Amino acid sequence: MAKFKSVYPSLGFYVDEQLHNFTEGRYETDEPAFINVLSKLSDVTREDVANEPPAPKAKPPVKPKAPPKAKATEAKAAE
Repeated sequence: MAKFKSVYPSLGFYVDEQLHNFTEGRYETDEPAFINVLSKLSDVTREDVANEPPAPKAKPPVKPKAPPKAKATEAKAAE
C-alpha cells in the first residue's frame, strides 16, 4: 500500500481524467496509475518508502573449508 502526504488537506489531482482528493492531507492507494501521478506532484511526499524496513540482503554462498594441511612432523611419522 502506497501512502502519500500532501501539504494541503484536500489537494485534488487527476488520474485518467477523473478528479481525486486527499482527505486530511493523506491518500493511500495500490493502483500503479495513481502512484505514478502522485509521485510526480511537488506538494506530495511518499511516506511508506521511509517507514518500510530495508529488504534483507542475500547472503553470499558459503564456501566449504579446505581440510587442514598435515604438519611436517606428522608427515615424517607416517612414512
